[in-house]
Amino acid sequence: MSVLLSTAIAGAFIGFSPATATITANIPCAGRLQLSEPNASVLTAGRSARIRLRNQGRESLPLLMVVRSNCPYHIDAALQNPGVESIGIAEVSSGPYGGTAHLRRGALTAGGTASVIHSAPTTIWRGPEISRGGNDSTPDNALLIRCVLNMPANADDFEVVISFWLDGSR
Repeated sequence: MSVLLSTAIAGAFIGFSPATATITANIPCAGRLQLSEPNASVLTAGRSARIRLRNQGRESLPLLMVVRSNCPYHIDAALQNPGVESIGIAEVSSGPYGGTAHLRRGALTAGGTASVIHSAPTTIWRGPEISRGGNDSTPDNALLIRCVLNMPANADDFEVVISFWLDGSR
C-alpha cells in the first residue's frame, strides 16, 4: 500500500511563493491470526500452529480465529492424524471482532472456501484487506472467524495445523 501525503510549505522569505511537497511511503504488508482458547496461539504471516482437538463426546467443535491484515490473506488447514482421513467443516462465518471503525470497505466479504479438511493443506478461508488503521491492540480493526468442525467418530483426539498467509506483497 502506498500512502501519499501532500502539504503546502510556506516560504521563509517575503515574495517566495508557497510550494507543495509530496511524500510517498510504502507500508509493508502485515497480518496476524490469533487462535482462541484453549489453543491461544498467535500466528504472523507464513507461520503455522498445531492444534490438538479432543473429541469429548461432542459432534462438533467451534474454532475461533481473530484475524488482522492490511492486505489480502488466506488461512490453510491440514489434518495431522494417520487414523483420520478427513474432518468436515459444518459452518464458517465471520463478523467484526470489536467494531467497524478501522475496518476496510469489503473486509466483511471474506468467506470460507472448503467444506472438508484433509492431510494436505487446504485453504479454508480467503479474504481481502481487513484493517485501515490501528495496531494489534486496536479492537475494531479485526475480523472474528468462527469455523465449526465436525468431530470424527473414530478418533479420541486429533491435530489440525492452521497456517496463515498474506497474498499481497508491498
